[in-house]
Amino acid sequence: MSELSDRVSRLEGSYEHVATKADIAELKAEIASIDGQLDILIWAIPLTVAVVTLLVQWLGPHRKPSGS
Repeated sequence: MSELSDRVSRLEGSYEHVATKADIAELKAEIASIDGQLDILIWAIPLTVAVVTLLVQWLGPHRKPSGS
């Protein structure tokens, strides 16, 4: 009977490394949050590039020449 008890103890000890439903739900929530942040970046980066490009085009001709 001791062998069975040892085997059961080893199995129970390995369960602490198994994900629970709560762990999986928490991970899904974190993934959803990251996905939302990526959606914002998908719009923010091209918009920022467009604004900077327009500013450079507008300020280029209005820039005072450095000089003498």
